[in-house]
Amino acid sequence: MVLAALSNGQKIVVAVVPGHRESTASWSAVLRDLKARGLRAPRLVIGDGHLGIWAGLRNVSPEVEKQRCWNHKILNVLDQLPTREQTAAKSLLCQIPYAPTHRETERRQA
Repeated sequence: MVLAALSNGQKIVVAVVPGHRESTASWSAVLRDLKARGLRAPRLVIGDGHLGIWAGLRNVSPEVEKQRCWNHKILNVLDQLPTREQTAAKSLLCQIPYAPTHRETERRQA
């Protein structure tokens, strides 16, 4: 699924396509289809850790900025911690992406 977030905050589903295990070929095809339908290259793409989306973007729109999804990052970190430490860690980790400045983000990580 491809979800577009507009500058006014509205979110729109622009594609729902079955793919072969989120492969590079599948993502490239979806991105080419969106381009053919008139969708301009986005400013930023946020995705999970599957490599297919990133490789597909390199194939179709290499100029697009890429960012890993914070939710997935946090879940991956928590998964590496003992269960007893996860609640406290989650509270701290969830503050990081909402920091108003880079300096504040670094401070919250300390």
